[in-house]
Amino acid sequence: MSAGNQERRENKVEFRVIKTISLFLNPLNNFEEEKQVIEYRVDPLTGSVSILNPKVLDKARMFFGETDYDLLREIVEETSKNCFLCPQNVRKVTPKYSSTILREGRLTKGEATLFPNLYPLSKYHAVVSVSEAHYLELSEFRAELISDALEVSFDFIKKVYKHDREARYMTLNCNYLFPAGASVVHPHFQVVGGETPYTGLKQVLDRSKDYFKEKKSNYWDDLVETEKELGLRYVGATGEVDWVTPFSPTGSNEVLGVVRGKSNFLDLNQEEIKSLSEGISRILRFYGEMGVSSFNFTIYSGALGKKTDWFSCYLKIISRQNVYRNYRNDDYFMQKLLGTEVIVYSPEKVAEMLKKMF
Repeated sequence: MSAGNQERRENKVEFRVIKTISLFLNPLNNFEEEKQVIEYRVDPLTGSVSILNPKVLDKARMFFGETDYDLLREIVEETSKNCFLCPQNVRKVTPKYSSTILREGRLTKGEATLFPNLYPLSKYHAVVSVSEAHYLELSEFRAELISDALEVSFDFIKKVYKHDREARYMTLNCNYLFPAGASVVHPHFQVVGGETPYTGLKQVLDRSKDYFKEKKSNYWDDLVETEKELGLRYVGATGEVDWVTPFSPTGSNEVLGVVRGKSNFLDLNQEEIKSLSEGISRILRFYGEMGVSSFNFTIYSGALGKKTDWFSCYLKIISRQNVYRNYRNDDYFMQKLLGTEVIVYSPEKVAEMLKKMF
């Protein structure tokens, strides 16, 4: 085993790699000895580890499979018959908030409609129907659709915080299609949060604060500037949002969008929401070109109503398993129990391919 540091930037963000070699006799090559180099990549903020073995790319099809569009069309047709998110139902059968939170009961803009989740997982848990269409190919997630859905989400968050000052920790999320954990096909976002931050949010807030105390600078600013200088994983910008592929991803084909200078959702303006929407739309088009059919994203915020110098709102988006019969889940013991992601495409390769969208 050998260990080494790569891409070290003095007094700023450090990208650390630990390399090891796996030896075995390969039956595909007359049992000749084979050496495969494995990288353990350490996230510069959280310390979480991901694993990169370039050879795994040879079995990418086994990892992800190919989207079965005939099956997908069957599922879309069947689920559209009684979909409560479709336009003929969404404003008739979905729950409403009380007038103390939302005077209108629901929020709407364009094709987006926000309403309370019937089975909430937090004190405040809203669902946002993104489009009138029951199903969207990833290339059909237009920036305008996403922007309207984000706007009603952030408007809801502002109204919640005005009503309840203890509800300081909010996130905006998306599961698309069942491999990503969605229980319905119809495109939708979810706003979840309350007085207690979820584990992942608390971790990045705590680590960002620690970094600021140690370095006297904002980690997210340093990350963007470092990645710009290196050029390996910096993808581009949409308005005030910078897009990078993270050095040690927590999911497949992961991309981060950093809104510099804005530490919580209440600070975001309409232009920054449009910038986020444009970036998401471009990334989803890129995923679609890769043959990907499902994804997750989360937008993280610092505590509402408290501007800080040590945190920046950011979005994390990952692709998930493709839709096909008897599909293989892409979360197994390594991710779910050991907390370690297996990288199929290196972040540098993802950034290289994604740049054409920016």
